[in-house]
Amino acid sequence: MFPLFLKKFLCNLIPVREVRKRVRKRTVYAHYIKIRSRRCIMGFDSYVGEGFEAANRKTTIGKYCSIGRFVCIGTGQHPTDFLSTHTVFYQDMAFGPNLPPECRCKYDGEHPPCHIGNDVWIGRNAVIKDGITVGDGAIIGTSAVVTKDVPPYAIVGGVPAKLIRYRFSPDIIEALLELRWWDLPLEKIQHLPFNDVPRCVEELRKIRAAEASSK
Repeated sequence: MFPLFLKKFLCNLIPVREVRKRVRKRTVYAHYIKIRSRRCIMGFDSYVGEGFEAANRKTTIGKYCSIGRFVCIGTGQHPTDFLSTHTVFYQDMAFGPNLPPECRCKYDGEHPPCHIGNDVWIGRNAVIKDGITVGDGAIIGTSAVVTKDVPPYAIVGGVPAKLIRYRFSPDIIEALLELRWWDLPLEKIQHLPFNDVPRCVEELRKIRAAEASSK
């Protein structure tokens, strides 16, 4: 595997600027993702740490997400009401004995995709069960095991993960979900007072109002 600095250097040799930008972004933000996980859909400026796994290629990750090392999104399932949970009884395996087709149980073992919103922070070693939706702005604590949907701007943690608190008041959360700052071009949000959320909401309303009046 090439070291990261060499990948960045090689990206600069690509003659077409737009292609170079796309390749560089993929190299910088996705170089640790396992091959099967590169097929999941990831939004602008989101990044993942080493050892990231996504079991379903239809899993979606929004924009501006921060995902820590060894996070697993979609864990896969085994049948719990069969005599055994072992894979050998319902599908071919890369190792060990395989039962003849007429002796196997019918079980597709499908992994429903997960849907991760925008501006989501997932801590190291967190595990998210198949089919879970994590709302915009949510935070999932380190080593949490998420077994049910996470509301927007909620902070959850533990095994299984439980609500700790919400990041902001209900009116601020409602405004942020309506204004969807992550969909704006970077040049429109780069000067926002990020450490003063109520002021950010005011400025975002002005930006959205200007957009509406220009249409």
